[in-house]
Amino acid sequence: MYAGGVIKKTLLLLGALLALWLGGRALYVALASPQKKIRWRLEEMVEGFNETRMRPVLGGIAADFVDRTSEITREDLQRTLAWMFLNETGEQGEFL
Repeated sequence: MYAGGVIKKTLLLLGALLALWLGGRALYVALASPQKKIRWRLEEMVEGFNETRMRPVLGGIAADFVDRTSEITREDLQRTLAWMFLNETGEQGEFL
């Protein structure tokens, strides 16, 4: 009977610590400066590109993106990235 109470208290304490950590992390992200949030997004995009993953790279590009000088759309960018990922890699997967 006593061991069950200790286990319950331990699990409750672990749950509270997890909730406190998650809440602190959410607060940290919410209060981060816009520059830091942009830096995080760019780092995700670079990591996605280096890992040849489309979703992180395009995650930072607006759905209605159109480049004013070249008229390239997000879909054009997606096709170009797919071509790059499939055709232009070295022995270790790096873009040439």
